[in-house]
Amino acid sequence: MRVPQHVSSVRSCDVRDSRSSSVVFLVLRVGPNVLASVFLYIVSAARTPIGSFLGSLRGVPAVELAAVAIRGALDRTRLPSSAVGECVLGNVLGANTGQAPARQAALAASLPVATVCTTVNKVCASGLKAVGLAADSLALGRGGAAGAAVAGGAESMSRAPHYLEGLRGSGRGGGRFGWPTVGDRPAIDAINRDGLTDGTLGAVMGSLADALAAEQGISREEQDHHATHSYSRAAKAAHAGLFADEIVAVKAADGSVALGEDEEVHRFTSYGLSPVARIVAYADAEGPPEAFPTAPIPAVHAALARAGLSVGDVDVWEVNEAFSAAAVAVNRGLGLEATRVNVRGGAVAMGHPIGASGARILVTLLSVLKERGGAYGVAAVCNGGGGASALVVQRIP
Repeated sequence: MRVPQHVSSVRSCDVRDSRSSSVVFLVLRVGPNVLASVFLYIVSAARTPIGSFLGSLRGVPAVELAAVAIRGALDRTRLPSSAVGECVLGNVLGANTGQAPARQAALAASLPVATVCTTVNKVCASGLKAVGLAADSLALGRGGAAGAAVAGGAESMSRAPHYLEGLRGSGRGGGRFGWPTVGDRPAIDAINRDGLTDGTLGAVMGSLADALAAEQGISREEQDHHATHSYSRAAKAAHAGLFADEIVAVKAADGSVALGEDEEVHRFTSYGLSPVARIVAYADAEGPPEAFPTAPIPAVHAALARAGLSVGDVDVWEVNEAFSAAAVAVNRGLGLEATRVNVRGGAVAMGHPIGASGARILVTLLSVLKERGGAYGVAAVCNGGGGASALVVQRIP
């Protein structure tokens, strides 16, 4: 695949997104023993609003946004924070965020000091991969006495710094005693370097998506059509208040809103928990770095195979819109009906805070499944380097 030197026809939201945090709250329910029968349920899901780049939330660190989402997810249950044994958080742009973002978020959300915390960087799939890793951990018997974990993703692209390379030990004397040389140093954008440029090919993601569009004959008009529909669906969903059950408001310092009986059965009833959905299966896939836009296709097929389902069995799809060309290619490759995919719009319209997007689409998927009364849903997201993650859920009526 030839990589063009500039992006012309790709519809992208990467540079426009600022920050968001999405948290999926998981509880483990097991049978006689862990290995005999494992049921993993999502009992609560919440996210912060997605802010504009350099917009209302530009001063709020990603870990604080994550803490808001964690508290919001917990507040929707009667499970005390002390019951949470693990926190897995996706985050990509970690420079200048401080050590262990997941740990910072967990403590800021008043989770127990003994909570085991892990930060995940799988680029755009980080938030969804975090959910899968938390599910694996719970299935193996971890997660505390209540078998509970929080997982999701957080990102603040507005706060991503610029780097100055070559200042440490670069000049006279060299090594640890070197002095900076005289002259200017170029500032390197962390968003572009660590978030939007393939580390192997050195190509920006938009160029790779543009090459895919040329290779598969996805026209500028088709991409414009997709982008327009994404905006239209998102606007209608917002106007109808359909995102209200997903969002936890982020508040300013003054309190104002900154931006808008079987033992296992007893575990749920004693805490007043009502499972939202069951995690049926999840899978990852990897391919050539330049083919990252279509990596969700094999990831979805693998996840569906593990679930014993087919594409036709899925009622609702959330496929991250890294670019319109990528979304169109995945929809084509899987043969998806447009009326079942990203029905409230997608990242092209809403934004793509890379470390949080995988969890964000899962939160929206759960909400749409509930609204439509569907049985099965799939969330899928590609990531830089040629990979993707997909997760299958079953709604609990």
